[in-house]
Order: sequence, then C-alpha cells, then structure tokens
Amino acid sequence: MRPDLTRPGARPWDSAWPAEVPRNLRYPGKPAWWILANNEDRHANRVAIQVVNHTSGEPGASVTSGELMVWARRLATRLQRLGVRRGDRVALYLANSPALVASYFAAWLLGATAVPSDSMASELELARQVADAQASILLAAGGNVPIAASVAMRQAIPLLSDLQPDDAPLREPAPVNPHEDLALLIYTGGTTGEPKGAMLTHANLRSWPATGADLQRRPRRCGTVGCTPVTSSACPCRF
Repeated sequence: MRPDLTRPGARPWDSAWPAEVPRNLRYPGKPAWWILANNEDRHANRVAIQVVNHTSGEPGASVTSGELMVWARRLATRLQRLGVRRGDRVALYLANSPALVASYFAAWLLGATAVPSDSMASELELARQVADAQASILLAAGGNVPIAASVAMRQAIPLLSDLQPDDAPLREPAPVNPHEDLALLIYTGGTTGEPKGAMLTHANLRSWPATGADLQRRPRRCGTVGCTPVTSSACPCRF
C-alpha cells in the first residue's frame, strides 16, 4: 500500500525543510510584461540591464527600468503598425543585448508570442524555426540582418531591423489570459532530433521570478548576474 504523502510531515524531506521557506507559493495572475510595468514608477531610474564585456569584464551600456519600458512600448507600436496582433509569433534573431530584452517585452505588450533563435544559427536553421513557429515577422540587427533578410523573403514575412524606433509609446497593452496565452515559444537543443518548440504561457514565465523573490529574500539593491543566454526561458523576467 502506497503511503499517503498528503499528510503533514509525511514527505521524506519534511524534516529538513528550512523554517524560513514557505511551503506554498502563490503567483500573481499577470502578463509577463507586468513585472516591468509594475515597477516603472518606483524604479524608473534604477539600472535594469547592465552589459558587461565578457572578455575584459568592463561595464558597457546600461538601460534603466524606465528606459526599457519606454523602449518596449515604442517598439510595440512599430510592431503593431507592421500588423502584429495578439497571438502572432514574433521571431527574434538577435544577439544577447538590451535590444533582445526590449523585443521580448514589446511582443508581450501586444499579446504576441516571442520566438527567440540562437543568434549564431545558420540560415537553414533559422528558416526551419521561423517556418515551424509560423512567425509573422522577424526581428534582427547588425551582422544578423543579411541572413534574416534572406529568410524573411523566403517566408514572405516582414523584417524589422530598426529596433530603436521613435514611434509614440504604446498606450494600452493587449489583453491576455496569463494561464492560456503563450508568451514564449522556445526551441530545444534538438539532441534527439530536430529542435521542438516548448510552449510557455505568461503564467509560466511569471512563476520563475516570483519563486526567486520569495525563496531568496534578497535585499532591495541586489541584482542578478545572468550567465545563461538571454534566449533562455527565465532571463527576460529577471527584473
């Protein structure tokens, strides 16, 4: 007969559970962009992204929370003018950069799904992913533009390479269902075949930073060092 693990103290790890760690966590039913917008007024001047040179360790460009939110809203307006709507897939062929993070939030503000791709993917790999995701637009910058342009032309979708537009900031985000609408379609490494898209809702993404905030209880001015690629599922929500 199987033991009843629902009883308090019945689980093997119960005796070692830290007293300061809650047994259950409740996550806000909010869109993925809410974590940034909710702090827009309180932390507008605090650094949200600090770029660091990976070889020298020297700090590079930085973006505050307020600047990131405005950037995302302006980019959302440009995407909206290009026809992006709720439920659309927005393919991102961008290197680790503030522009990539802004693109995530711009897509989410429109209720669209971000589809990040490895910035070192070949044209064939990118084309396969864009087609499989049924992306309606492709974003690229710098040296990635030529490959992106070729893929966009073959897929008959628009390419956006101006990721710092001067459009008016988006006023009203699109309504989303956090528990059903996809925020991220992230492709696996493909170790057992072709990469497959893992579907993550807004609620999925919101649970990660909420868990970290509850369990780590870090001081207010602590930051997070992001060592994983910004195309990983959790990184865009670490603000």
